[in-house]
This record gives sequence, C-alpha cells and structure tokens, in this order.
Amino acid sequence: MTLNINPLSIELYFENRSKLRDALKEALELPQILAEKTGEKFTVVLDEFQYLRLAEQNHPGLFHLLRDTWQFQKQVVYVTSGSSVGLLNHMIASKEQPFYGFLYPIHLQSFSRDISLKFLSEGFKEEGVKYEEEALEEAVNELDGIPAWLNLFGLKALKRKTLEKSTAKQILNQMVKDPLVVSLVLQEYEKLGKNSKAVLKHLVKTGGLIKGISLSRSSVTEGLRSLLQEGYIQRVERGKYKVVDPVILKVLKIGF
Repeated sequence: MTLNINPLSIELYFENRSKLRDALKEALELPQILAEKTGEKFTVVLDEFQYLRLAEQNHPGLFHLLRDTWQFQKQVVYVTSGSSVGLLNHMIASKEQPFYGFLYPIHLQSFSRDISLKFLSEGFKEEGVKYEEEALEEAVNELDGIPAWLNLFGLKALKRKTLEKSTAKQILNQMVKDPLVVSLVLQEYEKLGKNSKAVLKHLVKTGGLIKGISLSRSSVTEGLRSLLQEGYIQRVERGKYKVVDPVILKVLKIGF
C-alpha cells in the first residue's frame, strides 16, 4: 500500500493480513501525527473518491474505519471529489452509508456560456494570443462548458498566434482524436459494467434513443440506472437520454 502525502511518499507492507485493519488505522493517523509534530494544519485531498467502494468490497468496514479515524482528527481537513455524481451522492446522502451526514457536498456545475467565453478570452489575452470572437463561440458551443475540455482547447490553441473560427474547428476535431483523450475516455468506458456498456453504446449510435436495444428489460433498467448514477447520461424525456460529455460522445462515436 502506498500513501502519497506531499512531499512524502510512504509504502506500507503487511506481512500478516489478519492485522491489516490495525495497521491501516495506524497509517490513517499519520496526517494528524504530522500536523501535531509540525504545528501546521493539513488538508488531505482524495480525488475520484467513488472508486474507494471497490476497496470497500475487498475490505468490508473500510468506510467505517475512515470515518471513525477522520472525525477525531482536529488538525486535518479532508476533501473528497469525484466525477460520478450519482454514486457520490449515494455514498454521502444515504442513511445506511458510513459517511452520511459527515461530508458536506458542494456540486460544481459546468461553466455557463458567459463564463466559458470569459475563461477562454482572458486566458488568450494573458498569453498574447489574438482571437476571433467566432472562434471562441465555436469552442463554447462544442464543449458545453466543461472546464477540463475548455482548458485543453485553450492549451492547444496557444500554439497558434491567431485563433480563427476555422482554426478552432481544426483544434476541436483534433481533440477527439488525440491519443491521450481517446485513451482516457476508453479507459473510463471499460470500467463500466456489461449492461452499462451496451446501453451507452446503443445511445451513442441512436442519438440518445433507447428504443430497439437488444437487451432484456431488466438489463436495460440496470444499465440506465448505473449510467445515470455515474453521471454519464441525463434523461431528456421518456425513452430518450443525453450523453452529458460532448467529447466522450464524439470519441465513442468514432470508436463504435
């Protein structure tokens, strides 16, 4: 097991798995011990927190151990984040879950249209990149206010001295074919369950229509529920869904 607490990286080896819980509890006390030793307050950030549910499956009681340890650490603040909004809500808002009432949720929305335009324009001004307003409009229309993709678009655009609408279209087309972007999207897709994959693939091909899918009703229901929990899709109307992330949608369209 490896704990990364910048600037420290600590590897723990457990020879006796029967004592794993006790050893893990001692390891989880480390931030508080360091805070007391240094006289400083520590902030520990756990990204993609929902994936810890996999560890909970292998080590039942892990979430209870985390809460029991964290709640008594007065000099340590814990920040958890993740992209699977539905699962995170279930983990912290369901009464049967160990973290119920313990973590304070803050929902980060996609940028509004105005903020997206301001984000790009101010970034280009700081970097001395000339741009056409239509070029920014093109990017904002395609990327739907998702900060990560707006930021990637901006980084790729910095290589150009002038950003025109045609250039923006080229960058957007290149983004969905970028090996790193494609690899990231496909890795996340592979983490989905069998039914979720089949449902998502069908929705991508049909423009969001669930009709005509070759799965049993129970499998479709399970797949849709999982995708909604993971934040991949939103319900538009009865029988129709929207893939939330436009870049994921385009990458999967090309892949399928």
